[in-house]
Amino acid sequence: MSDPFVKSKALMVAVTFWAVSSLPAAGASARLETEGLKAPGVATALHLAFQLPTLLEGVVSPAEEDEAVQLETVRLRRLMVDLGYLDADISVAHEDGQVVLKPLPGRLYSVGSIELKGVRRSDFGPDVVSDLAETVRDFVGRAATAEASESLVRRIVERIGRQDFPLVRQRELTWKRGADGVAAATLDLDTGPRLHFGEVVFRGLRRLNEADIRRAVPFRPGDRYERALFEKLRLNLSALKTVSDFSIDLKDDGNGGLGMDIRVHEAPPDLSVLADAGWPALVSGLAALVALAVTQLAGQAGVSRRRLRPMIWAATACVLTFAVTVVPRLVAFLS
Repeated sequence: MSDPFVKSKALMVAVTFWAVSSLPAAGASARLETEGLKAPGVATALHLAFQLPTLLEGVVSPAEEDEAVQLETVRLRRLMVDLGYLDADISVAHEDGQVVLKPLPGRLYSVGSIELKGVRRSDFGPDVVSDLAETVRDFVGRAATAEASESLVRRIVERIGRQDFPLVRQRELTWKRGADGVAAATLDLDTGPRLHFGEVVFRGLRRLNEADIRRAVPFRPGDRYERALFEKLRLNLSALKTVSDFSIDLKDDGNGGLGMDIRVHEAPPDLSVLADAGWPALVSGLAALVALAVTQLAGQAGVSRRRLRPMIWAATACVLTFAVTVVPRLVAFLS
């Protein structure tokens, strides 16, 4: 049985196997025989993932060789299972001083049925039930690959968690192989309790005003949980220039609410705000200092207050100009 889905994904899976391995390609102490494989994409994937020659380099005992061979056979078998060959095996032989691995893929399985365990139909409205049924139908008939499994779990969990069930998670996905090459999947889920939005607690605030940052919360305690609103909260927090990073911890508060503990990392102050005050602030500030200094020296020298009045007025005007120019920027800087 040949499935175009497997052919198109075999190289991708193989490259993943190769990328996570730090071992380079190497010598001729072992070889992989794939001449009997009918699916060329699978053969290519196995050759890309094959690392036994390198694993055998430096091996000095039969026990170490057996361990290296066992490790490689487990890796290659896992690759074939991920490609939908659930009965796959690897035979090991010794020929002409070499370790020879021969893949035995067996039958390519397709998805025959999908059971959602732990999901009660009465917990959901007709729209959700219809969407789940459509997702199941979409995967029936596909090759039973690891990528198909991951996509199935992701779509089911996303749909259930869109409203009311924010803590839904996967317990286990198992496959039961049939004699006709069709596998039955059982997806065991923990939907968690039905929750509404609960209290939102902000932590890590130092300069920021909690009332200001709380404006980013698009819901109130008691509102129905919707993932769209939760994602909007994340977007609102990400858009704040005063916040450099944040993390959100979700928990059941025990009263039917979804509590959120948000730890905020404040962005450093923007010094450019003060720099933008420009030359009016600089001139008025210097003039105020000079006027105040002259006034004080003149007073100490015995000059009468009446004669110093124009200088006092000038100093006051400079101080007021400086305040009007700088104080708003200082407030913005501190906020």
